[in-house]
Amino acid sequence: MAVAAALPELAPMVKRYAFYRESSPEPVRRVEVPVASVALIFTFGSPLWIGPSADPASVRPFTSFVAGVHDRSTMTVHDGHQHGVQIDLSPTAAYSLLGVPMDELHNRVVPLADVLGRRAEQLEDQLVDAVGRGWDAARPALDEALPKMLAAGPPASPRIDWACDQLQGTGGAVSVSALAEATGWSHRHFIEGFRRHVGVTPSRFARLLRFERAAQQLRAMDPADTFADVAARCGYFDQAHMNREFREFAGCSPGAFLAAGL
Repeated sequence: MAVAAALPELAPMVKRYAFYRESSPEPVRRVEVPVASVALIFTFGSPLWIGPSADPASVRPFTSFVAGVHDRSTMTVHDGHQHGVQIDLSPTAAYSLLGVPMDELHNRVVPLADVLGRRAEQLEDQLVDAVGRGWDAARPALDEALPKMLAAGPPASPRIDWACDQLQGTGGAVSVSALAEATGWSHRHFIEGFRRHVGVTPSRFARLLRFERAAQQLRAMDPADTFADVAARCGYFDQAHMNREFREFAGCSPGAFLAAGL
């Protein structure tokens, strides 16, 4: 896997590009935990089978697709060979690029052609050509195509953009009431606008950000650290609070999360 940043002028709308190729003698099954972003994925080989991890029998095959903001874990399965490109977007950037309310994509994986039409095919053709010339050619192709696609879609609300930045910058440690008041909107109008632009309510998004931060810290956990230390740093009331959040979002305890290599 090669990970690259987008052009500076695309940050923080485009969080990263990931170019990957995987080969295994046997089928590969993974559990993917929620993150507070939207993924566009283009696969150039075998399809990726995806479905809720709680219901493995429901997985369906996808090639190029968009995964909206999820607040539950997902199962992915492939036949052992994967080759593709992943673009991680902020939810408000995805709102502009895709041109659809993000709450319609909450906990959903949708073929990219269903939301982008011919633009999905055109971008996929560009990427196939670029990736054929090497990973270094794929990043410029994305840097050229994405600004045009973002500009062609509906602009995101600057107030919701600002609120997202506040939540992301603090790891979800800002009260929803304070954010609503700062935007000048009523509490109800703010919640509805946030859900439309992001896919979930601001309080749910804050919890996802806190979970994502805790998951990152657990993966890089120092041997001297305890789960209680991670919980305190990430803004949980206590370790029991973090345990409950992990069971809801990842479907397992922090200890099981680490043991499974999630």
